[in-house]
Amino acid sequence: MCPRNGGAVETTHGSHVDCPGSHVRVVALNRAPHEHDLTLEAKQLDLSLLPAGVLADLYAYWLAKGNGGRLPGRADIDPLDLSWALGRLCLLEVLRNPLVFRYRLDGSMVASHRGRDMTGRATDEVRPLALANILREQYSQIAKTGAPGYFEVHCARNTISATYTTLALPLAADGVQVDMILACALGTEAMYAFS
Repeated sequence: MCPRNGGAVETTHGSHVDCPGSHVRVVALNRAPHEHDLTLEAKQLDLSLLPAGVLADLYAYWLAKGNGGRLPGRADIDPLDLSWALGRLCLLEVLRNPLVFRYRLDGSMVASHRGRDMTGRATDEVRPLALANILREQYSQIAKTGAPGYFEVHCARNTISATYTTLALPLAADGVQVDMILACALGTEAMYAFS
């Protein structure tokens, strides 16, 4: 059941709802009553909705690094080219069998907002647990499809709410199989302020 205005559709964790005529796809809703009534809702947004600025610039950079339809690899990404986004960037290693996403780099601003540097740790260790579940679903999609994703996560507890957005970009040393994900998050300071 999709609202006409493309708003949120309540689903259980792990379900997908596509709303025809909308640029929004709900990818997960996590209710965590044991986490102090925190509700997290994640939506996948169409890449055409990327706002001008950091996320759009990062997406353009990633596109330019691709080679003839092949995915760029980590070696193609020069951190010096991205100095304007470094504190917001996370680099995740994709481990398979089982599928695990480990932070090779947790951007300093994101780590500061979270209150914990996740470098060397798996996304399954992120707290609240509902957010770890959302990250696993988002990054699993990127790893399986090799397509970039633009996501919005809305957090609410009682009457307080915050929203952050993430652009997740697949990287592949061989140009095909995703072995790393470059992610950039905006708005994490508001989200982690009350979660």
